[in-house]
Amino acid sequence: MKEVQHNYNTFDSPNSVERDAEKNAGILLNTYNYEAKYKTFRTGYFQSALGFASHCYDPKTYPTPTSVKSVNSPGMIALYIEEIKYLGDNLSNNKFWDMPALAGAMMALKKYGLKNQKVLDFIKQLDDNVKHTPKDKGWNGPTHILEEWSNYDVFSDHMPSWDKLGKTSNGKPINIGFNGTVSFFLYWLEKYMNDEVGKKHGAGWDSTSAIFFDSSVSLNALFDEDEEIV
Repeated sequence: MKEVQHNYNTFDSPNSVERDAEKNAGILLNTYNYEAKYKTFRTGYFQSALGFASHCYDPKTYPTPTSVKSVNSPGMIALYIEEIKYLGDNLSNNKFWDMPALAGAMMALKKYGLKNQKVLDFIKQLDDNVKHTPKDKGWNGPTHILEEWSNYDVFSDHMPSWDKLGKTSNGKPINIGFNGTVSFFLYWLEKYMNDEVGKKHGAGWDSTSAIFFDSSVSLNALFDEDEEIV
């Protein structure tokens, strides 16, 4: 229902949102012969996560993060089909996985690959609500994300407009909307992938989603899927 409400408030009419969800579910079932175990993917209500992730990966084809109309669904689903299948088969924590978190998970898998055990462990820790490391030593990435998704210390709402602006403690404007929420998720993912912990996020964290696919990370796509890159 969070996904539905978010789309009601941000994009289109309830009927349009429902039609888009039905189309997504139909594409997965009829084109890919795939029915997800996880309800969000099975029912097709993942359009805003898919639209944002597609924009970040291929901004030329999807020039805005609100490229969520159903006319774009076949291409966006094709772009993320393997990531959707993995998440649809392995997620179970309905309380945690809102749309920004799903967008972040899809992007994480796209960048690092489905054979990278570290990124899979990252997603599993979030799904299992597993926290590590006391804060006096610095939390790891999943712990920072789980704490924020529980306590809303940075974001008052994880289903806001795309580019809602807030301010840091010293008055600097930051993006605390959907875009900023995904950036927070991806910032701590990157710290985790580099075996770094921290007591708080550093400068520039709120632009992480915009530059996430710019780095030369993901050599996975250049190799056969049978080869494991870790």
